[in-house]
Order: sequence, then C-alpha cells, then structure tokens
Amino acid sequence: MRPFSRLKRTVPPLLCGASLVIACGHPATRICSAETRVADADDVDAGHYAPLEMRRAREKLEAARRARDDGDWGEARRLSTEADADAKLAQAKTGAERARATNADLRQATEASGGAACAPSPVGAMRNPSAE
Repeated sequence: MRPFSRLKRTVPPLLCGASLVIACGHPATRICSAETRVADADDVDAGHYAPLEMRRAREKLEAARRARDDGDWGEARRLSTEADADAKLAQAKTGAERARATNADLRQATEASGGAACAPSPVGAMRNPSAE
C-alpha cells in the first residue's frame, strides 16, 4: 500500500470530523465567545442598565466553565450559549435605555428653548433667489 493512498483515505474523515466540531461549536469556542460577549457588555456599562441579565450571563458562564472542566461538553455548550444570549440581551437593553435617555434629554432641551429649534420659518421669510 502506498503512503499517499493511506493519506487519501485518512484525511477526508479527519476534515469531516473537524468541520463537524466547528459547525456544532466546540464548548471551548462557545465559552470564549460568551466571555467576549460578556466583556463587550461590560464595556457599554450593561451592568448598570441590565443588572439581572448581566448577573445571569456571568453565572451561566461560570457554570459553563465548571461543566467544561468536569468534561460535560453538552452542558458546557448549552450554558455558554445561554450566557452569550443573556449578555446580548443586556447589550440590547442598554442600547434601548441609552436611546430613551437621549430622547428625553432632547425633548427637554427643545421644551426649554420654547420649541424655537423646531419651529417652522414664517411663510414669507424665505426668498427664492432664482425668481429675482
């Protein structure tokens, strides 16, 4: 048997197995992704705007790490996916709350200025230079 033919029979199953692991998401990869999502949520101060979701994300991430260390890959995958989703929800809530606060600030500033910034100009005040 030639070495090249053995390689031809061995490599395709290995590549198939590797692609299956990548497609299903190895728990270590999912945990890393969840860690990144939680860190990103911390960067936008999601703990202030969505403390419950951030606490859940951190708890599930820690549980995913323990499951990984215990060799429970399925549980580690499930928990890291949930941690990622909780952190993503916290980011979304943070964005919504910040948008709401900005909207309220703009509304208050407009009301304080008497609405002058948004008032339409008088009808005759604008001239058409091409008509002259």
